[in-house]
Amino acid sequence: MGRVFASVGTSQLLQAEQLGSALGAAVPASAFLPAKVSFAVPTGPQCSSTLEPRPGVTVDSALTAAALAEQKAVYAYQVATTRFTEPQFSKSKALLTRHQEKLEVLNEELRLRCLPPAAPVAGFALDSSFTKLPKQALSTLELELGAIYADLAAVSTENSTGVPPLPRPRLRLQLRPQQTPRSSPSTAVTSGKLPFCGYWIQSRHTPSGAEPLTLCRASRKKPQQR
Repeated sequence: MGRVFASVGTSQLLQAEQLGSALGAAVPASAFLPAKVSFAVPTGPQCSSTLEPRPGVTVDSALTAAALAEQKAVYAYQVATTRFTEPQFSKSKALLTRHQEKLEVLNEELRLRCLPPAAPVAGFALDSSFTKLPKQALSTLELELGAIYADLAAVSTENSTGVPPLPRPRLRLQLRPQQTPRSSPSTAVTSGKLPFCGYWIQSRHTPSGAEPLTLCRASRKKPQQR
């Protein structure tokens, strides 16, 4: 579910930027734009030994995958940034610094969990687009990172920063048969099927006077016994 939310949100943002650029519209003022989220490097006691990451869908494997992805992102930005001119050069250089900071935070988190950090490597095999079409290549890279962080968020526990969680809608499921007039042409169903709307869901966030959501199914009329 976390991956779905991340991909949908990223897609909407990119499409909005493309439409705004095509129409020449200015970016609206918002307290949430640009997003600036900084995490302090975690601190704690040093481990006497190193553990192996737990296999499967665990926070160990998700942290390791995120650290390796950030390590590749740092290398990719180092290669692609040299292909830019101003002002794109400065923007790409700033993003390179951000990815280096994220890699440092992730590696330190792995050390606190007694897990091996992402080992330094000489380089990565990059697609030729990072030198020929660096802007498009970096955009694709950021989308891939979004999916990796969505996986990490999905297996992470709740934070302890004191930030109140968002209110969850209270859903109520009840059985409520609804009478459908036979004379109504809009409710006529062919092939011997009659609508049966028995389940409805209402949230405490439903506007006043709004009808609750009704879930309907078609029930087949039983043949008469001769």
